Amino acid sequence: MTLFVPKGFDAVRELVAEGRPVQVGRPEQSLRIGLLNLMPKKKIAERQFARLLSTDRHSVDLTLLHMAGHRARHCPTDYLNRVYRPATIGTIARLDGLIVTGAPIEHLEFCEVDYWEKLAAILDFARDSHMPALFICWAAQAALYRYYGVAKQPLQEKAFGVFPQHVLEPRSEIVAGLGPVFPTPVSRHTTIKPIDVLKHPGSLKLIAGCDRTGPALVEDRVTRSVYMFNHLEYEEDTLQKEYLRDRLSGHSIREPLDHCNVASSGKIGEITWGTTARRFFSNWLDRVSVQSCLARRMKSDRKVA
Repeated sequence: MTLFVPKGFDAVRELVAEGRPVQVGRPEQSLRIGLLNLMPKKKIAERQFARLLSTDRHSVDLTLLHMAGHRARHCPTDYLNRVYRPATIGTIARLDGLIVTGAPIEHLEFCEVDYWEKLAAILDFARDSHMPALFICWAAQAALYRYYGVAKQPLQEKAFGVFPQHVLEPRSEIVAGLGPVFPTPVSRHTTIKPIDVLKHPGSLKLIAGCDRTGPALVEDRVTRSVYMFNHLEYEEDTLQKEYLRDRLSGHSIREPLDHCNVASSGKIGEITWGTTARRFFSNWLDRVSVQSCLARRMKSDRKVA
């Protein structure tokens, strides 16, 4: 199936060259997915997610969103104005599903983030409208804090590398086909306590995690949101680039290793998480599709009544 992207999308040629079914345009019948891109280097993040949204089971109409009023220092303003839309409630209300990326702002309290009030309003709308949402890394922490008061906790050392995640709830459709253990890239200074998830048994379910890096995946039974604390969207060299960036900035950090690939002596030489990433995003789109069909059927029934 096809991924439809807005006119001017930077990575169209690259994705097409990879054999991805990507087109510019706005189709009538497809899943309308919004990507609220909080990453500084937006073109890289949008390419990573676009690659995983071009699945073989669903046509996706991708809308790129940014936080209105926040100055993006690493993305040209003219590109934002041409390709992105401000993340308003009105724009998000027209979507079938929402993805919110991470952001390298773990050191800040949530209330210190300059766009926190606007983001909180978006989180509240997603929750109240039962929109299927996928929150990544910092965004997952932000959403759990907003919805349940779950606080992020500092790690003694940055969790950095590719780590095995153990599935705790194999019956969850979000991990269908991933097996009992799956690899994910991890890059964060903070985590959440499993007990803070288990305090909400009627709402939250801990789906997967790792002893060394903490919870990886949490599911919300009430809102149908998914909280992924790691980075399945990462490309082969993303962790290495982050390592070099941090070293150049004077930070003391260990080189990232692939703890799932024993044969390589830990070196990250290939995307060992690629199959997992594609299946995970396909599972999430399946969920969006089901909920979208139900919502449209209910809307049609109300018109008939």
